[in-house]
Amino acid sequence: MGTALELWNPPLPDIGPPLQPGEIDYPDIPLPWWARLRGWWRTRDQRAEAAKLERKAAQDKRLAAKRERDTAREFAKMDARQKRVLSREMRLAKARISERLTRLEFAHWRINQKKYKISRLRFAQAAATPASLFFRVDTVRMPRGRGITTDALSETNILHELSLACGAPVSTYRHYANGFWFVVERAGGLGAIPDYVEFDEVFRQMPKSAGPLDFPLGIGVNKRFYHVDISEMPHLIVAGATGFGKSVFLHNMICCIIQRSTPRRVQLVLVDLKGGTGLGGYAGIPHLWSEVCDATDLDDEEVDPNVVVTTGRRKRREGFRVQPVIYSRREEMVPVLTRIFYECERRFQAFTRAGVRDHAGYNRRHTANPMPFMLCVFDEIQNVMLDKKERGDAERLLTDIASRSRAAGVHLVVATQRPSVDVITGLIKANFPARVAFAVTSPQDSRTILNNGQAADLGRKGMLIYSQERNFNKCQSAFVSESYAADVVDRVKSGAPAKIYTSVGRLDLLRWVVEEQDGAFDVDQVHAHFAPRGVKYEDVRVALRELAVEDVELDGSVYRWRRRDKTFVRILDDGRAEDDLEFETIARWALESNKARLDFRAVHKQFRKSITQDDLKALLKSWDDQRLEIDGDMFVITPGAGRKPRLVTRVEA
Repeated sequence: MGTALELWNPPLPDIGPPLQPGEIDYPDIPLPWWARLRGWWRTRDQRAEAAKLERKAAQDKRLAAKRERDTAREFAKMDARQKRVLSREMRLAKARISERLTRLEFAHWRINQKKYKISRLRFAQAAATPASLFFRVDTVRMPRGRGITTDALSETNILHELSLACGAPVSTYRHYANGFWFVVERAGGLGAIPDYVEFDEVFRQMPKSAGPLDFPLGIGVNKRFYHVDISEMPHLIVAGATGFGKSVFLHNMICCIIQRSTPRRVQLVLVDLKGGTGLGGYAGIPHLWSEVCDATDLDDEEVDPNVVVTTGRRKRREGFRVQPVIYSRREEMVPVLTRIFYECERRFQAFTRAGVRDHAGYNRRHTANPMPFMLCVFDEIQNVMLDKKERGDAERLLTDIASRSRAAGVHLVVATQRPSVDVITGLIKANFPARVAFAVTSPQDSRTILNNGQAADLGRKGMLIYSQERNFNKCQSAFVSESYAADVVDRVKSGAPAKIYTSVGRLDLLRWVVEEQDGAFDVDQVHAHFAPRGVKYEDVRVALRELAVEDVELDGSVYRWRRRDKTFVRILDDGRAEDDLEFETIARWALESNKARLDFRAVHKQFRKSITQDDLKALLKSWDDQRLEIDGDMFVITPGAGRKPRLVTRVEA
């Protein structure tokens, strides 16, 4: 048995195994005994590699701290309003990402003291710039669970779900030192939902294999194109407050269907309860449904089957047709629904005689004379549902037709600007699984149509949420002007083929102005250029008023209307105009012509054509203590004091 000292401090074992053939024998570095004891199992090469990794980690930590300081400095340059907006957007985006990931089962549920507790995905750091929001995932404390990895978070379908939740494109950024980040592009970015979409833009993207009742919904995040087939819905409810695009959406649907499908494939029943002001322009198109009467005679008088009757009691006989019209009176709603109901019964009898089950099977057997689809559009249905006399019969017929008409090839589209429970009743909702919601006036109306309050937060014309089978897609619907719809109706009546590039949209005007006029928008010159293509002078003025309201995205760039020189200028990523005065421009002028002084009056006198006084004051104030390299020398803007002006001072690099 050894001494007490030997027991307390026993002899250390040898450091590592003996060298293998070919290894280099590095000289021993004297280390304290605790360091030798901690790494006694490592070879000399392993210890050197571990030290190298530690130095690299320390360097990466210093770089990450520098990036955080730079982000904080950039955040400090913003005014108070921009900071409040960014902070609010960061809180909302963080909460939406966490909630959507929890729904996608990127969380761990456990029972603690007979209570369920959820371990959600945590964020270790958040940062913001004028262009994007950044959230670093805490990968050290990831929720326990199979499949909860950073690779799973980077999958395309997960990022698409997060983009829908945030209303903006979401991507990932991975760095071996900085970790795993979610990047949320702010509204107005290149991948965000556009503010305006032309009908031609979505019409040209329709696939050739699309069905006769297929039409475009619009453009979503990351320029994703959405189109749906009514025959698969099979019925649709369209709801939204006045002025947010509900009627334009119906024009979008009808214009696409009548251009892509012949009257032998699709027939329309249009009921416009606004007095015919909304859908009255489609009167006379060959797609309107003409009723075939084959039921028992209602009276005993003889009727010539070649005579078309539009009023009075009709003789129902084989081969007898009723002249197609657009119904615009409230009293006509129930009779129209009754005739649609009899049409469904007539089709079911035809299926029975042919020995088939549905509309598709009948058309497969009768390819020479197929049975057309029947699309029934009811606009402003609340005018009937709020009438005590018509409400009961209308609701009963609507639900009866909707519950059985899919097999007959009859599909219903119901539109209303009042999606309350007394208009969109429970029976109607149960038989109309597909919904399109524009902006509504209250969260209660949004819950009626979507079972959540998302539609109350839209607040932009043309922005819609499409819901089916608990899937929600947000996109910007295409705009169809009255002149374009009239042009489509004229072509359909004359039998001319569909033209995709007939209309000239406001983005076409802006593109020509930017490319040919350097952004200068002169109404007379623009009209003179586009007049041969049918553009009116008033259309150019209206387009200018619409473009001047907010920033416009065109071909991957954002343009803004500058009123003082009537020019559209390109906006950079930091929010400045492309032709704004640069730091280097003013600093060079001060060094060469003003004795390195940035006197406000002298600077404004020199550059008054390019900037206003208020903008120049804010610009000079934001440049205080900034450094700039000019011709290899480093300069800094020294703030003034009292009457002393700012100075451009040379400093050592």
